[in-house]
Amino acid sequence: MEKTIALYGGAFNPIHWGHLALALHMQQALRPERFFLMPSAGSPHKQVDPADRVSGEHRLAMCRLAAEELEKVKREGFSPKDCAAFPLEQFFPFPEELLPPLQASGFEVERGGVSYTVDTLTAFSQRYPGYGLALIMGGDMFLTVDKWRRAGEIFRLSTLVAAARTPGEQQRLRQKAQELKALGARCQVFPFPVLELSSTEIRTRLRAQAPLDGYLPSSVASYIQTHNLYR
Repeated sequence: MEKTIALYGGAFNPIHWGHLALALHMQQALRPERFFLMPSAGSPHKQVDPADRVSGEHRLAMCRLAAEELEKVKREGFSPKDCAAFPLEQFFPFPEELLPPLQASGFEVERGGVSYTVDTLTAFSQRYPGYGLALIMGGDMFLTVDKWRRAGEIFRLSTLVAAARTPGEQQRLRQKAQELKALGARCQVFPFPVLELSSTEIRTRLRAQAPLDGYLPSSVASYIQTHNLYR
């Protein structure tokens, strides 16, 4: 069986428990050798409000803190404070067998500029020869990936992996997977009970000074407060 490197990219602005729940589900399904959380330097797909712009260095630091806190939760479990907003234990698969910890990659942030997926995949295919690359994405990205820059090369370099949150979305994604396969893509669609959280909602709560317990790791919340982000 081909060894796999999993890449889960995004703005992570900020990273939250929903991102981490999806990452763990994907890690359990794919069993990759390494699993990277990769904050983008700049996205060609999203226009960011100036008030929401946070440097790649800050977003990378938050991803590293989140990955570290997740390892602590694996050992000790969630605290009641963690579950103040959502029953987080229901969304996090912690199998008995040991899986490698998630890692935050600074590749795109350190490269700078606009983060084109095809460039990242090209670099990682050279960095990890002999490994397959699994490109993890949400449903909205999966539905548009054939319109991305040099999509044919993305299909050649990776397996596209998407998560479906509901039966209706699963049907749409599976239909899209058939279209993508006709274009030469390799695709996998997994139905997961994804935690309904958004970075946009969290930024709104931050500006309103609303409680964030259970929305994002406490270390990330402390980092945001220390650096006065999203104000």
